[in-house]
Amino acid sequence: MRIFLSACEASADRHAYRVLQALRQQTSASIPVGVWGTGGPYLRSLPEFHMVFPAERLGHLGFVEVLRDLPVFVRLRRWYLHLWQAYRFQCIVLMDFPGFHLRVLRDVVRRRIHLPVIYYILPQLWAWYPERALILRHAVRLLAILPFEPQFYRRMGIRHVVYVGNPVVEAVREHRVQPVAGIHPSEKPIVALVPGSRSREIDAIFPVMLQAAGPLLRSFRFVVAPPMEQRVRVHWWLKRFRLDGRIPVFAGRLYDVLAVSQAAIVTSGTATLETALWCVPQVVLYRGNWLSYAIARLVARVRAISLVNLIANRIVVPELLQERCTPERVRQELLRLFEERVRRAILTGYAEVTDRLGTQSASQTVARHILEVSMQNRGNHN
Repeated sequence: MRIFLSACEASADRHAYRVLQALRQQTSASIPVGVWGTGGPYLRSLPEFHMVFPAERLGHLGFVEVLRDLPVFVRLRRWYLHLWQAYRFQCIVLMDFPGFHLRVLRDVVRRRIHLPVIYYILPQLWAWYPERALILRHAVRLLAILPFEPQFYRRMGIRHVVYVGNPVVEAVREHRVQPVAGIHPSEKPIVALVPGSRSREIDAIFPVMLQAAGPLLRSFRFVVAPPMEQRVRVHWWLKRFRLDGRIPVFAGRLYDVLAVSQAAIVTSGTATLETALWCVPQVVLYRGNWLSYAIARLVARVRAISLVNLIANRIVVPELLQERCTPERVRQELLRLFEERVRRAILTGYAEVTDRLGTQSASQTVARHILEVSMQNRGNHN
């Protein structure tokens, strides 16, 4: 069984890794599975995965930033089409990264490539350009990770949408907390700094976090929990602000840090949901290219950007965006998180979010869909 999988971002790489592990469990030895595609270090570690293109060269933010590397995306789309026309894959799986993958799906339709496409981690078209959802009619399965998405797509006349659970829920549930050396909950309150997974996010937002933290070092114990691949960049910023050694870094250990934290300052993204599932009150930050943000403001259909607030359908955690994302405002909102009334309201909101997400295993469910579609197409090839 031959599958093509495109996971172009760090988070998609991790989620795809869990899906392929689940797929391995669900297939018998008599059905060998080979997976080709784009991925990162997690997928590279799997013997059944064959790298076509490294995800580290992709994963950009914003409208303007993507334009800088447009030739790379164009070449990759052409390479994908060549592979799909040359090899008999039973299934194509696209994950997240809508700016690229929606165009790829359009290529499949225009070139009349008769391969079933599954889209997992759907584009947030309910926030941007809902009319673009129509191209998704050509995928055989749409696998949603947010509970309100199926209803949105059905309003657009797209019926083959299934909520499969959220992969973050199972990741948090299955994590076994390891002690974080040198951090003791009995000391000053611990505040986690979560600067994001992309270099441009860190360069835009992490300095604001550090400027906000500096005057509060006597009252709080700040710790940084970046992805492993961003540890060098985080240390560089700490040295620039003369905070290296005063604010410890625990790269790749976000869940272990959140398990002992009383509050967090988080860059908007999946980490906001992870922080909520660990029941840590948070302030959400976002700063980006001014032109990208201006365009986003013009086309956005939602008022909030954090997953917590979107799933709850109300403001649960404070968001400081663009010009409001200043060290002074961050400090003010952080201090408010320690007011009993504010903490209680946030934790109540987190309980609502957890209830709406449910408990099903996203990876196991997605693997079943991939196996079902692939086996059907395998029979057609025969």
